[in-house]
Amino acid sequence: MRDLLVGRQGGVPVAALDVLAAPALVAAVGDVLDRTDRAALLGARVADDLHDLVPGLSPPLRRTALTIRRSVHAGCCPPAVAAAARALAPALPAPSALRLLGWVRLHDRLTDALATAGDALAGLDRGARAAITVLSEPDLLRGLAFASPAFATTLIDGRVDPRAGSRSTRTAVQYLTRAALKPSPFSSLGTLGLTGWSTGQEVPIGPDRHAGGEAPVAGRSSFRPLAMALHRACWGDPAAWLGSTPPSLLLPEVHRVDQVLVSLLPTYQRAQGVWFRQDEPGAVGVVPDDPSTASTPTRSAPTRSAPTSTAPAGTAPTSTARLAATDPARAVRTGAAAVSTPWSLPDPLHLAGLPDSLAGTALPQGVLKQVRAAADAEADLATATDARQVVRATDRLRAAAREVFAELGAPAPDWLEQAPLAHETVVRRPAPPTGGRTAVQRVERDLARSVQVAPAYRALVRSFVRRHGSGGRTSLLDFCVRTLVEVEARSVPPDLRPQPVGDLPRGHGSLARPASAVFFQTLPDDRVVLNAVAPAMLGSWARWCGEPALATPLGLQVRALSAARHPAVEVFQFGAAADWTTVQRPVCADLPMVVWGTERAAALSTGTPAPVELSAFTLRHDPATDTLQIDGVGGPAALVYTGAVPPYLLGGVPALLAMIADPWTVRLDTGDPHGTPTAAGVRAVPRVERAGAVLRRAAWHLAASHWPTRTARRGVPGLLEVERFFRRHDLPRECFVRRGGRDKPRWVSLDHPLTVLTQFAEPTPPGPWTITEALPGRAESAGATTGAGTGARPAAHVTEYLAVLDHG
Repeated sequence: MRDLLVGRQGGVPVAALDVLAAPALVAAVGDVLDRTDRAALLGARVADDLHDLVPGLSPPLRRTALTIRRSVHAGCCPPAVAAAARALAPALPAPSALRLLGWVRLHDRLTDALATAGDALAGLDRGARAAITVLSEPDLLRGLAFASPAFATTLIDGRVDPRAGSRSTRTAVQYLTRAALKPSPFSSLGTLGLTGWSTGQEVPIGPDRHAGGEAPVAGRSSFRPLAMALHRACWGDPAAWLGSTPPSLLLPEVHRVDQVLVSLLPTYQRAQGVWFRQDEPGAVGVVPDDPSTASTPTRSAPTRSAPTSTAPAGTAPTSTARLAATDPARAVRTGAAAVSTPWSLPDPLHLAGLPDSLAGTALPQGVLKQVRAAADAEADLATATDARQVVRATDRLRAAAREVFAELGAPAPDWLEQAPLAHETVVRRPAPPTGGRTAVQRVERDLARSVQVAPAYRALVRSFVRRHGSGGRTSLLDFCVRTLVEVEARSVPPDLRPQPVGDLPRGHGSLARPASAVFFQTLPDDRVVLNAVAPAMLGSWARWCGEPALATPLGLQVRALSAARHPAVEVFQFGAAADWTTVQRPVCADLPMVVWGTERAAALSTGTPAPVELSAFTLRHDPATDTLQIDGVGGPAALVYTGAVPPYLLGGVPALLAMIADPWTVRLDTGDPHGTPTAAGVRAVPRVERAGAVLRRAAWHLAASHWPTRTARRGVPGLLEVERFFRRHDLPRECFVRRGGRDKPRWVSLDHPLTVLTQFAEPTPPGPWTITEALPGRAESAGATTGAGTGARPAAHVTEYLAVLDHG
């Protein structure tokens, strides 16, 4: 296990949530429910009494008794019914009369308890105002300006409706709970830093060390999809090619698959908040029947010359080459060709060089003016010092982009109005964990025993040997493209079951030693809670090498870890959709970068370190170990994935490269993940804990039909309904609720009623809901040690640690 830990902290202390607490209201709601239950129990006895006594009463008294009985069944006792009960009591046997009058008194007290709860509800307005005050602190407000310029503007202008339950108050509650409990790095809402396993271990965070977590350092990046959308929209307009010096086009590599010429053609996509590029193998030509004219495909050189054919000698130009020659604008729009970008893949900002790159075109002056305005706005966004400046720069950037698309007559991306156009990472050193090392080491040993091989790896080896023979060799990129074509044509689903390791060597050349990234939180009693286990997730470290304060220590660790996992070979890094996805930027300068396809348009313009094209690598079969090995220009090589997107979500060439280098899977046995249905129709999944580590939190899965109706989700009736619901299903008072299987989990605490009203005031989406216990809970997080020494401090922050574990 590595000594270095990445620590992700909530942006505000856990104690900030205390402003949402309302103990008087919580007590009043509990009192109402208790009295309601007692009244219902006694009411059942009263209903039975009246049922037995009605036949013997006189007609007037019989009618009175039936009226009372209907109210008992309805669970209410209006004043007229209470008066009728007092009038009827003398005519009943003493025990029945006492029960009837007792039922009336319980309802009188219930009415008083409801009035008390109603009075206490007014206190929620104070909590709402306090939450707004916390978020209005300048540092937090700057973070909100990056996340939601519209809401930040509402706070800046003082246009917030401070009443509990208002839309702006619900938004404030969501952001406050996110900043306190979700340690996902985003500006001041969640910070990032490096630490070690003990306070005595010195771990610098960069050249200017900020001990104790003071003086945070911030780094910013702009939104790469917007830059790419503007770049492609401009060069996708025919007027861009009417200038005196049109640029050259970079054509996709061409690969021979039997008698067909194939290129990977990109489509830039977004789905459920995830940005990705899908490279589809497409036929762009055929190989002639005359074998004498067929040869190995050549690839376009990264030059500024005119488009050249990349087809085998003796064949007609490919369809992409013909399109690039006759209609370059359409070639750019369809992904058949690309223009070099004025930024490189690792760059955090993008638009500064775009105006000059378009200066020699015949694009309308309105377009060029707005492109310049967008570049200026991005520059201001990168240097803005307060929330108002961030909002203004963001609004200017969005407006300029909107005008560019309008001037070009191109549809604006559907995400333009909502997506954050910049990201800020605040580096602040977290406190080291006060315990849990032994538990994490046990997890490391358990994972090492569970290592298996993904079935796709051995399938790749068999496919290679079948086509190239044992000990054979071929182009790595050609092999990947052929595999993608064959997989696309195959109709039989693959076997997805992991396989035993057998005699497959660990750490042999291109084949890595197995390792995992583990995200965990600590509990006060030396236990840990595992949040995630991510095999082969080097990118969870490498993605932060772009922050100047972390570049040196993290870069050295990434390089050392890569060398340990791939001994005696040269290690290169690769990503996935780095030309499109902001978080996939290859920012670790300690490893040389490998690129292919459309990424060459950004990587080959500039870049440090100098990128290497994937076409320079070959793939061979090692008969002695039955493994696939990669060779570069300088000898044996290994390719490691350093992207932020988990490897299991990759597709296309990146997925194949990741499989060749790191086919290992690990699994912690946590039992049945589906749980056991209860009598109420809830599937309860128990907590799994072993050797000081919580491997799975307790969870409850419910159908949307189980949830409280929308008719009474406001005010005291809503709180009563939710409290009753939680009691009925024996749910924890503090939990995370995920609605409809789509929303992000939100913290709900019955002791913090504003979180209840915020969560349940919105329409119920279709699909199952999941409730997960809050572990560590608010009290446990607030009691965690936050610095050197022992004891708790009121400024404790929720901290999630990331450790890299070795598995042999």
